[in-house]
Amino acid sequence: MEIKVEKPQKGEQKIIVELTELEFQKYYDQAIQKLSGQINVKGFRPGKIPKSIVEQHVRKEMIEATAADLAMPVTYTETVKKEKIDAIGRPQVTIKNANPLIYEAVIPIYPEVKIDGYKNIKLSKNKVNVKQEEIDEEINRLKKSHSKYVEAERPAEKGDRVEINFDGFDEDGVQLDNTSSKNHPLVIGDNSFVPGFEEQLVGMKKGDQKEVKVTFPADYFHEPFQNKKVNFKVKLVRHEIMHIPDLDEEFIEHIVKKKMSVEEFKKLVKEQLEKNKEMDEKSKQESELMNKIADITKVDIQQSLIDDEVEYMIKEQKAEMKERGLDFKDYLDATQQTEEELKKTKEEEAKKRIKVRFGLQEAFKQENIEISDDEMKEALTKELEVMAAMNYKPTHQHLHGLQNKLYNMLKLEKLVKKLTK
Repeated sequence: MEIKVEKPQKGEQKIIVELTELEFQKYYDQAIQKLSGQINVKGFRPGKIPKSIVEQHVRKEMIEATAADLAMPVTYTETVKKEKIDAIGRPQVTIKNANPLIYEAVIPIYPEVKIDGYKNIKLSKNKVNVKQEEIDEEINRLKKSHSKYVEAERPAEKGDRVEINFDGFDEDGVQLDNTSSKNHPLVIGDNSFVPGFEEQLVGMKKGDQKEVKVTFPADYFHEPFQNKKVNFKVKLVRHEIMHIPDLDEEFIEHIVKKKMSVEEFKKLVKEQLEKNKEMDEKSKQESELMNKIADITKVDIQQSLIDDEVEYMIKEQKAEMKERGLDFKDYLDATQQTEEELKKTKEEEAKKRIKVRFGLQEAFKQENIEISDDEMKEALTKELEVMAAMNYKPTHQHLHGLQNKLYNMLKLEKLVKKLTK
């Protein structure tokens, strides 16, 4: 195999790989074997068709293209390793000759990165402080989240959960379209309905009927109803009040799954709030650092890297929408754009992400930041303990990705500490 390596230019390296006839024959034979399992020839079992018969039933160009698909990943990897090319993205490959195979690959390589002014970056960190009212507020939130609703005997008040039947009419008494509902649930005071509606339910009891008058907001999403006065005939068909549990040892054991005094529980809540604030502060610092790194990083970014990053961002968006039960095509229709148009809108963000990555790698290099095996092992063990608690068993691929993520996260933490005032 002959390899020609051209001088690197602006973040890319060009190589030309030429296989001998003998070398290419090996991949040609592999292609024959692969294709023999994909075609049907009377009298032969798939995968057991002789070479001469495959060549009669499959176009020569198809066999050579399949051989090239088999040869290029192997020979490309060998070439990059042998020539010590610092590849950082997918190559752009052009086939120059089919048989024997000659191809050219333009490879994105690690570019020259400058972070002028990096030493002047100073990150601020606010001291974490948890106030008593924050502890009380969190405990009340926990109590409410574990509360139960019971049938009410008193008149409705703010915070009660109700179900209502209603019909809407204009000022002339004509019933309006799309203003009727049966057993419509709402919590009085959550402001999920038209402003001014829920307040007028206060004082009603189950079975009561009432006329509720409201004026729709000027910026209401449905234009025909903007500033419109509507009279609703309302009947309260269900009324429940929230029963909030007492803060006692029985409630605490239900929450933390072990016996604990009220004072111990309050201390635990405080510690968790402090941990959450520490994490928020850490995120703010990391975000501040990334923005500053993006501002000062000077690097030539190849379009192929930007395209790859945009593809990854679109893939992320699709996965997030799928998790939330949303359809990506519906999103494109609602925003009146094609996927290609959406990709264009993400290019600037993609450039920033790439600049940040290159800038951080340069900063890690300048600060000699490394992560030891023990540090990696400790971080990975903690993550796996969390996954085990959630009954989640990571795949080999997920585990590999997690290790890379933790490695960079630990480096970033060390850099943030060095730059904090």
